[in-house]
Amino acid sequence: MGALRPTLLPPSLPLLLLLMLGMGCWAREVLVPEGPLYRVAGTAVSISCNVTGYEGPAQQNFEWFLYRPEAPDTALGIVSTKDTQFSYAVFKSRVVAGEVQVQRLQGDAVVLKIARLQAQDAGIYECHTPSTDTRYLGSYSGKVELRASQLAVTVGPGERRIGPGEPLELLCNVSGALPPAGRHAAYSVGWEMAPAGAPGPGRLVAQLDTEGVGSLGPGYEGRHIAMEKVASRTYRLRLEAARPGDAGTYRCLAKAYVRGSGTRLREAASARSRPLPVHVREEGVVLEAVAWLAGGTVYRGETASLLCNISVRGGPPGLRLAASWWVERPEDGELSSVPAQLVGGVGQDGVAELGVRPGGGPVSVELVGPRSHRLRLHSLGPEDEGVYHCAPSAWVQHADYSWYQAGSARSGPVTVYPYMHALDTLFVPLLVGTGVALVTGATVLGTITCCFMKRLRKR
Repeated sequence: MGALRPTLLPPSLPLLLLLMLGMGCWAREVLVPEGPLYRVAGTAVSISCNVTGYEGPAQQNFEWFLYRPEAPDTALGIVSTKDTQFSYAVFKSRVVAGEVQVQRLQGDAVVLKIARLQAQDAGIYECHTPSTDTRYLGSYSGKVELRASQLAVTVGPGERRIGPGEPLELLCNVSGALPPAGRHAAYSVGWEMAPAGAPGPGRLVAQLDTEGVGSLGPGYEGRHIAMEKVASRTYRLRLEAARPGDAGTYRCLAKAYVRGSGTRLREAASARSRPLPVHVREEGVVLEAVAWLAGGTVYRGETASLLCNISVRGGPPGLRLAASWWVERPEDGELSSVPAQLVGGVGQDGVAELGVRPGGGPVSVELVGPRSHRLRLHSLGPEDEGVYHCAPSAWVQHADYSWYQAGSARSGPVTVYPYMHALDTLFVPLLVGTGVALVTGATVLGTITCCFMKRLRKR
């Protein structure tokens, strides 16, 4: 049995493989960014394009075309590096004005620049390179889709009328050709409220930032308020227990951010919804307060008792009352321009709150009846002189245990003047008179003694 001889390839096959490898290395390829590209209407846009594997001169020419969604088979010439008359009529004025241009980065790379993207600029962009090769091999154009995003914000469910303590829910839907949130784009959504008739967009109630972290606006801290994303582009604001102060006009504000060549996000567009009126019914609580000084007259060193009776009309069941006592001090016989000073009070939860007493002595505040409050100033002194008043307030507690003030009132003035006792008024002149009598007596006695001694010596 003879030895096997190695099988040799025909001479033509290695040559054919070599030719194929060589041809593959020289195949033209036009490269554009991977799409779709999301850009916000009104912002600047740049689309790069470069060619590799070409033959011919180092400086290649480039032509840009647009295929709009409504006419996907019609190529609209935008701009060319070779022909200044290349642009179609729809782009001609913008090219002449420099708003749309092609900028050469190097011989085989350019960038298409649109200074201000318009909604009709959305579509498929094609970068074409006229052939300079000896043979037609590879790709001569690249295509990428550009979507012109434009934020639109709608709110619901329409004008709201609710009662105090009821939950308030508002929905905000963000629409448009928006890029999905991720590495290159992010969004923030918030709600603003302006009181009825107030100008401007109002103050922030709550928002979700670009990281999806919620926060409350100034003045809403401590409230049971939730801002959450309930669908891909739908956001909900929920106030667990509405208050009369929550009535006003609400708007949803959405902002789109894009990340450029750097790492920081920049605001690219924003949209604010139409106003959404919210009405919160008032409780209709009417308070009246009558205050007086028990006994009518009070003397220094005694205890002054001030009473305050409160009457209530209207209001929901479970209404709670609070009352505070305030004083205005006289200066040179007239009331001071300094604001009234809190002396003490009892809150709607029954907890006493003590302020600052003018005389600095002990103070008692207490509830002596369902609608009757008392303030006692012990060991009254002249510094306690002033005009006092009682300030009741009505409070309603919601299901989330938060309180809101449903009404308030102020009593008439009660003058407290610490009188001196009758004996006190006599004590001072008595002391003065005694001193004078002693001096006079000593003088008379001295005179008599002197005369008596003189007569005694004569004898």
